[in-house]
Amino acid sequence: MNFLSRVYQSQWRNALLALTLFPLLVVAWNWSDSAWINRSLLVVHSALFIVWMPFWLGELQIRMQPSWLLVAICSLVVAIAHPIVTSVWLALVASMVVGEPFQRLLEKTAQTITLSLLAITLFITLIPRSLELSVPPTVEVAAEFLCFGLLVSLLPMLQARKHQNLRQGDIILSLLFFQVLSTVAMASVIIDLYSSIPYFEALLSSLAAVCVAAVLLNLGWRRVTGTGALSFFWKRYLLVLGSPFETVLVKFSALAKTTQSPGDYLKTCFHEMLSLDWLNGVSWHAASGRGDVGELTGYSLDVEIADLSVTLYSDQELHGNLAMHARLLVHLMTHFYHAIKRERSLAHRAHVQAVYETGARLTHDIKNLLQGLQTLAAAGEHSRDPAAFHALFMKQVPHINERLTTTLRKLTEPQQGQRERQLKLSEWWEKLQQSYKGRDIQFSSSIELDAPVPTELFDNVAENLLENARNKRIEQRRLEITVELAANADGVVFSVADNGSPVPSNKVDTLMSEPVTSEFGLGVGLYQAAALAEHQGYRLELETNVPGMVCFSLSKQR
Repeated sequence: MNFLSRVYQSQWRNALLALTLFPLLVVAWNWSDSAWINRSLLVVHSALFIVWMPFWLGELQIRMQPSWLLVAICSLVVAIAHPIVTSVWLALVASMVVGEPFQRLLEKTAQTITLSLLAITLFITLIPRSLELSVPPTVEVAAEFLCFGLLVSLLPMLQARKHQNLRQGDIILSLLFFQVLSTVAMASVIIDLYSSIPYFEALLSSLAAVCVAAVLLNLGWRRVTGTGALSFFWKRYLLVLGSPFETVLVKFSALAKTTQSPGDYLKTCFHEMLSLDWLNGVSWHAASGRGDVGELTGYSLDVEIADLSVTLYSDQELHGNLAMHARLLVHLMTHFYHAIKRERSLAHRAHVQAVYETGARLTHDIKNLLQGLQTLAAAGEHSRDPAAFHALFMKQVPHINERLTTTLRKLTEPQQGQRERQLKLSEWWEKLQQSYKGRDIQFSSSIELDAPVPTELFDNVAENLLENARNKRIEQRRLEITVELAANADGVVFSVADNGSPVPSNKVDTLMSEPVTSEFGLGVGLYQAAALAEHQGYRLELETNVPGMVCFSLSKQR
């Protein structure tokens, strides 16, 4: 149905409307006495009307049930071709024209011209000819020339604006207009039949009565509700037809998922809002910038939400239901706008947090390396056996060099640092004992299954736990440190225990989940070690925390 969609959005749609009405007017004005010619003209009119039909509104797929109903009605009109049936059909066509969502000045002018010529044809020609009522010849001739003059004036009227949003017509408004036409027609006929007043004068009296009734209704409504009835229906008309709420909301939501910049999101959303026929332009001022789109002319409505200030411009005064609807659209857009801002803020915080944690981890590694070098230097100053110190030096320097190389690689090539090196558990255990040889630490192991383990994780955990225990020994001189390793078919457990004071209760809950204050370091060692262990499927925990027995363990179950 792309053809119908192109017709609906074409700027020559008013010309198509004129071509659609021309055969109907020829039949209504009875230019031909041949029934077959009149039926042929009605067939042409029906075909063109189905293409122009306002209630399709450019749909890509037309539902079959209303389509068959319309075809059946057109077929009935063609088959009967009686003036009464033609009168009813002409009133239906006029009602459908009323129900189409026109908002721009040129479109409303074309709509007014169309309704005028249809109403004149209905009341001056069809109804009198159907019921054999008299109309002054001069009035009939003048009406005929006027109708065809109005019809010709529709041809050059280009559709002022292509409809970017496809909406359903206002069926309630169409039914209301059809009821008004029926009321005026019946009142005119009844006055003519049951009084001595001619039909044309009865028609003028009926139109005057309808106008007076509309004015009185409007005044009465204003007295009760504070607003005019006509104003109420006009705002409702704009609300239903000029504001495709669901369409705009879906677009706002989709843009929020694809737009990264809050400023770009606002600009794109306001461009989408210009698809509303009643909106001329928008200007805004926000923390992310300011701008405007469209024409900043006409009535204005200011909407301020948090750090966003928006001004909407329209040809109609924006108040009541329409203003509420406009504010609701701005509120929804602002909700997504703030969501994008929060998402960017969270992403920035996560980035800063990652940079901080990486820097703190590398700093912690370098601090441990520096402590190892200081210990080695102190051993050299106080050593009385050069051969023993040389042997210790030859064992420790390669290990320190390897750890320093690993740390620098993490700093310069972070992606490469993520490729974990592994070493057999017995080899790693041997290197650990050599690194802490002569530091009064008890080692014991039970390795039944010598499987590879991630070197970086085990080095990191061992260094943190042993350095923390050795720092505790500075204040508690008789502190005994025990390191145990057990590996079998059930899993692997590495633990470091001491017989000193327990970890303070105010640090126990957050020791592995966030940085803590520390007297000897940065307070991030165990936090980062626990995160690294969890990432690789291990678990680092404070297994025992009582006076005389403090034990940390790194474990993994197979």
